[in-house]
Amino acid sequence: MKKILIYLLGSLLLLSISLNLFQYSSTANTQKILDKLCADETARLRSELLEARNSQSNSLQTQYLISQLRPYPTPSYQVSSPYESITPTA
Repeated sequence: MKKILIYLLGSLLLLSISLNLFQYSSTANTQKILDKLCADETARLRSELLEARNSQSNSLQTQYLISQLRPYPTPSYQVSSPYESITPTA
């Protein structure tokens, strides 16, 4: 009777250890999946941020170049129009 009781207690202990290991293993696997999902999301957000920064930089660079190249003429000083008469008409 004593041997059976010891055997049952040993079996329960092994079962308890096995269940704890299974729970730890499933928790660890779940954590690995969550870590992978978070890493993927972080990588996606970083690439979107980099794309937005590059787009903004390109836009600013384009605005700067357009302002410096000036697609319209800017006179260095004002002159009278050759098509106006010397005395302005009212």
